[in-house]
Amino acid sequence: MNVTHLVPESAQQAHKEILLSLGSENNPQQWMEFCETIDKHIPEMSTKGRMSKKEVEQSLIGKLGFDSFKSYIESDLEEGGLGWSSGGWNAYRRAWSLVKKHPYLRQLEIKSGWLNAFANQCKKADIEFPTTIEAYNEIQESKAEARENNKDAKLDEQSKRIIEQENLIENQSVELEELKQKSLITYTEQRAKIETFDQLTAQLTEKIESQAIEIAELQEKLRKKPEIKKVKVKLTRLEALRTFFFGH
Repeated sequence: MNVTHLVPESAQQAHKEILLSLGSENNPQQWMEFCETIDKHIPEMSTKGRMSKKEVEQSLIGKLGFDSFKSYIESDLEEGGLGWSSGGWNAYRRAWSLVKKHPYLRQLEIKSGWLNAFANQCKKADIEFPTTIEAYNEIQESKAEARENNKDAKLDEQSKRIIEQENLIENQSVELEELKQKSLITYTEQRAKIETFDQLTAQLTEKIESQAIEIAELQEKLRKKPEIKKVKVKLTRLEALRTFFFGH
């Protein structure tokens, strides 16, 4: 904006009205009010989308000291602009063209982004954009029903997975219980074998100890028994010969 440019009072008032209509995004229909205000003060932008240099100079934009609608939108508030973005305006303009073609949309609380997305969905699905509120509602109901069916399908799939997991857990629990029983039986058998071995070991130890006591007692008896003295016996000649020939 040219700071030395003198702005007519009517242009200043129109600028304030446009700025006020830009409002807040909290209101779903705020963008429609903005587009209506632009139509009122700068109709060329809504109908053509572009303006010649001469048209800009003769319009509110030129009176405010700007050389293009883009510069007017993007300039800071302190410079007399809207402090907004040309991309935002382009999205508004596309949605607004649908509203002007299908006036029933003006009564709906919808945002420009949603309306543009809906139009793209209709185009991709090769569906004619609804020309009446009844056709519009029918499409929305169909979409809602499709979402519910999809939701139910997902729930059914989730339920199926839950049941499968529960069955798997139950089978694993049975297998675990069987394994515990087998382990308990094996442990019991091994324990019984160990106890039998311990009993045999105890019995053998007891027997060995008993035999050791007996051996000790015998050794003690032998130690105390008097030594037998050797006695020489004189044999007769006849007995000696008998012994020599017969051995006894």
